[in-house]
Amino acid sequence: NDDFAVVSRDGRVEGTPEALRKVFWTSIWTSRLPNQRTPLESTFESGFTPRLLSQIMDEDEKTQLAKTTFEVEKVIDKIPALQLKSVNGAAAANGTASATQKQSNVEIAVTQNAQEVTEVKLYQNSKLVKVIPGNGKSLYGFDISLTNSFGELNYFYATASSKSGVESEKVKFTINYKGVTEAKPKLYLVTIGIDKYKNPKYNLNYAQADADGVANVINKQSKSLFQEVVPFSIRNDKAVKANIFAALNQIKTKALEQDMIVVYYAGHGVMSSGAEKEFYIVPHDVTQLYGRDDMLAAKGISASDLRNFASDINAQKQVFILDACQSAGALDALDRGAAEEKAIAQLARSTGTFWITSTGAEQFATEFAKLGHGIFTYALLEGIGGAADTNKDQRLTIRELSTYIENKVPELSEQLKGTAQFPSAYSFGNDFPIAVFEK
Repeated sequence: NDDFAVVSRDGRVEGTPEALRKVFWTSIWTSRLPNQRTPLESTFESGFTPRLLSQIMDEDEKTQLAKTTFEVEKVIDKIPALQLKSVNGAAAANGTASATQKQSNVEIAVTQNAQEVTEVKLYQNSKLVKVIPGNGKSLYGFDISLTNSFGELNYFYATASSKSGVESEKVKFTINYKGVTEAKPKLYLVTIGIDKYKNPKYNLNYAQADADGVANVINKQSKSLFQEVVPFSIRNDKAVKANIFAALNQIKTKALEQDMIVVYYAGHGVMSSGAEKEFYIVPHDVTQLYGRDDMLAAKGISASDLRNFASDINAQKQVFILDACQSAGALDALDRGAAEEKAIAQLARSTGTFWITSTGAEQFATEFAKLGHGIFTYALLEGIGGAADTNKDQRLTIRELSTYIENKVPELSEQLKGTAQFPSAYSFGNDFPIAVFEK
């Protein structure tokens, strides 16, 4: 189909989520099990490399031979193994259980290499709901809140990160929740647009118009899906870390499992330059994008911040859309875009949320007066307005929208400026509708 995987001799990988689940590292020489298999997705955190195929093709023979071979046998022997121990104190036969109480508990046992565990993560309906740091013990208990927002069946999986940087294989199970039917969901819609920066050399032309357009079109096309659309509109000098955090914290206290959150950001995005590189979205009062990691840490919003909010907010349908352009100062660091893509991909996978971003590598988000918007957001508005409903079923899902944007933006940018701009979409969670259209 459209799935692919690329694997290099030193452990680097790239591919679609489905392919990374279906292709394995394997070894016949292991003390654990004969023919032990470890899916490529287990090495995503340590090995994921955007544009890996082009990198490999650009390397000469000497460079390729110098790459350290990924020693599968050594890694496999140290990977933790997990098992579902109980649901509400009772053993779950064949990985299935039922519950009538919304607040429940599950226990996950580490059956091998407990001392290697750095953290155990639990996902519900593909969205990260809790992380427990490794403590050397063999049993981890999770308090969970069941939902019927996707139907009565709640799908779970747990995975353990390890000191080797390779995750355990997922332990999957389901809980059939027969509790009270939940209220119609709410949509929490956060739109952030920054045209005017405190340092005027970073000013943009259409970020505010982009954010306004997204707020309007989503409210128009999505409101029939929801009991209420709760808007948070943050623009220009109001777009500082404290205000953005305040909006997300308010959602954290109010959002329920059945709700949806959409966060749209139009402004600058940047990778920090220190040893511990991290992606930041850049609020209004950051006055230097490069060479001031202390300022980014104090005033910027990091990928780690976003990961924590995505995990802590109960809504199990979450979409983050970043029209985050870089200033000309990034031209001397062509690898910065690949690092940004990797950060966003890891963020999407680790939280089980959807991320759609405007540009990567040496590509730069471009704005045109004839559109009244940046190219990326123009395509986004077209898609939510109905153009992305390619199967004409009057419902637009997040996967349909991301596919439309990935196809439309290169076509539109090639037409308007002669060079294709390639957005990135990372979707490791469940698909769900984001808009409906009247016949």
